[in-house]
Amino acid sequence: MKKYTKLISYLLAAVFIVSSCTVFSFAESLTYENFTYETNNGKVTITGYTGTAEKIVVPGVIDSNPVTAIKKEAFKENKTVKSIELPNTVTSIGSKAFALCDKLSSVIFSENVNSIGISAFYGTALYEASTGKDGATYINNCLIHVKKTVDGKEITSYEIKDGTRLIAQGAFYLDSLTYTSEEELVYPALKSISIPPSVKRINSFSFYGCNMLTQLIINDGVEYIDKNAFEKCSSLTNVILPPTLVKLNSNVFNSCDSLTEVTVTGNPQLSEGALNECPSLKSVTFSENLKSFNFNVFKNCKALVSVTLPASVTKFEEGTAVGCDSLKTIKGYTGSAAEAYAKENGFSFTSIGESPLVFDYEINESDEITITAAYGANDSVLEIPEVYDEYTVKSVGNGAFKDNSDIVDLFLADSITVSDGAFSNCEKLRTVVLGNENVIGKSFTGCNNIKAVIIPESVNNIAVNCFEPDADITIYGYTGSFAELYANENSYSFADIIVASAPECYWDMLTAETEKLESLKLENYTEESVTALKAEINNLKALEDAGTATVIEIEKAITEAEKAYNQMSFIIFAGDTNRDGKLSIVDAKWVLQFIANTRTLEEDAKTAADINKDGKISVVDAKWILQVLAGIRDTQDIC
Repeated sequence: MKKYTKLISYLLAAVFIVSSCTVFSFAESLTYENFTYETNNGKVTITGYTGTAEKIVVPGVIDSNPVTAIKKEAFKENKTVKSIELPNTVTSIGSKAFALCDKLSSVIFSENVNSIGISAFYGTALYEASTGKDGATYINNCLIHVKKTVDGKEITSYEIKDGTRLIAQGAFYLDSLTYTSEEELVYPALKSISIPPSVKRINSFSFYGCNMLTQLIINDGVEYIDKNAFEKCSSLTNVILPPTLVKLNSNVFNSCDSLTEVTVTGNPQLSEGALNECPSLKSVTFSENLKSFNFNVFKNCKALVSVTLPASVTKFEEGTAVGCDSLKTIKGYTGSAAEAYAKENGFSFTSIGESPLVFDYEINESDEITITAAYGANDSVLEIPEVYDEYTVKSVGNGAFKDNSDIVDLFLADSITVSDGAFSNCEKLRTVVLGNENVIGKSFTGCNNIKAVIIPESVNNIAVNCFEPDADITIYGYTGSFAELYANENSYSFADIIVASAPECYWDMLTAETEKLESLKLENYTEESVTALKAEINNLKALEDAGTATVIEIEKAITEAEKAYNQMSFIIFAGDTNRDGKLSIVDAKWVLQFIANTRTLEEDAKTAADINKDGKISVVDAKWILQVLAGIRDTQDIC
């Protein structure tokens, strides 16, 4: 019995401490009308009520300070009140705040309430009226409690109603103000629970002691998990925390003895001891978007041997994993801050691959994003995509890539706005390829080594002094377009964008191949198509050899030969990744998209993409295509 009494004291005291409204203080008890209250740091907590009204409206402001909390037991056992209305300023309702108000049938509070204490409404008419046949009590879209048994049967699983926004303190372990045994506190039969996307907050001790719980699904939507929420869920083996999680408080999984694996998929604030006292925990994986990390989130996780950190972690705060003596290895990406931290602090490091490109971003009301920073952008070629994390990329923010020392070639997707200073002082930046309908601010100041800027015909909005004045830059565009005008107005060189057709050496190869094919039976290439192609080639050669054909005749012959050529895929035009019979910016983009795993290529396209014929598709191939287009590399180099 002594052990049980200590447990009750611990639970209630802990909840009392963590509730945002119940901070221990020696504040003087004050009176306003029939309310007693305390003021702490400019915020008012209602501590009691001395009146006899049936309808109570709690004021939103007292002495110019907002009323933000209802203290523990503030209205407990009131025998006259039937309805209570709380102001929008209230964020916390303390434990047993309205308990045993047996006539209370209506409580109005806003969605600003983010903490509801243990047994806050127990023993009220509202509590009884709000408890459904499934044994669950919901008040204002908040799950207050779920009974352990319904019709004499223990609950083994429960589906929380969609639309529920908060799970109150003690929702799955407390159902009374008096106790006769420790067993009354816990749910020994509950094995599975799913938290729907509508739930934003899981209050402390919500699932305390659910020691048979093996399946826990926390769907996207949950933002806060408060202290000790899943403490002593000793059958849990693995947990995946959603990307929407903003904060994981301390002791959330305290004493989850079977928990072996935790995956954190977002960028939550991890409180000290968020993952402590988990003796079986072996590995924790933090996925991309986590920005900073502190090892004090672990305590006494004796089996923990490794932590996997993403490329996005660039800051390590001071702190140690106390009692985690087996933690010897950090897993991460080569070249990442995690690797540097491991080497500097005596950990072994295991690489999980080259550092990927990860963008930071902000989301607007239209679910479009502005890229604000990038991690793992160590490659010389950077592509800003049209879509990232399933969001449309709207813009690149001010200073997003400022002072980047790696980017050499930059590709922008269509319809992206680039803010002032987005790429300022990128000293190695040499080539900028704009997408259709880009809007460019003063984005490239201090980029002194830019040599080529390729501007599509649809771009007509580039800020004056976007690039360094008087720089040795060539603008590649279409004659008569904004690109030519911009070049002239800013004293840059201008050159037509070159669309390169197949070089002469390919016609020689094509002739040889057609001769071979004349004797073959191929389903895709009839004898007539091969003969027609050979005739066009011979016609072209005859015109060239005669030396008497007009330019128009030669151009027409070339066009007809190209049409025939494009219908035949047994000759691969190096660099022609999209297989349209010519080189263009699109081919370079396709190469980069393939490298970035945002585009798949057929086998003939892969062969074409390997323009330098080194047996692999890399950024070098994209560079070669651009160099051919810009006239820097001769087409004969790719024969």
